[in-house]
Amino acid sequence: MTVLMRSCLMAAVLAVSAPALAEPAAPAPVAAQRSHARFQTFFEDFRAAVLANDREAVASMTQFPFTDYRPGNYCEAGADCVVSPASATSRNKAEFLARYDRIFTPAVIAAIRDRRLRAFQSGVDDGELGGPIVRGEHILQLDDTGDQRVFSLHGGVYKLDRIPFYS
Repeated sequence: MTVLMRSCLMAAVLAVSAPALAEPAAPAPVAAQRSHARFQTFFEDFRAAVLANDREAVASMTQFPFTDYRPGNYCEAGADCVVSPASATSRNKAEFLARYDRIFTPAVIAAIRDRRLRAFQSGVDDGELGGPIVRGEHILQLDDTGDQRVFSLHGGVYKLDRIPFYS
């Protein structure tokens, strides 16, 4: 075997067996990218409806029942408790529309306008007690936890889901 042939053979073996050094970092999982893009599309439509005060459109992007988990605003079925008349819990569209101004306070509308959102964060939302959201959900982030709102997937479609529970 000539020196040139040996060199070519060695180069071919090295090229096949050695990892590529200049390969770019692996991209984020495609499903996560699609989910993020799908949420962003949903949120921009939701934001536009809220800012236009299109209550019917907002209601169509809301999961029912819409539950207000703040203390005193929700009772488990069969529990011996009284729900505050200020609760935003809505079993259906008609109740949601009647309570719309409780759900979309000026602070909530400002946060929606400013896109103050965050997605589930591993290590923050999945601790010993868990957080206000689970993997795949997004939260409207405000200092007053009573003004936070949670968005989650329902049947493959993002919806406004609830006011979160904090213990």
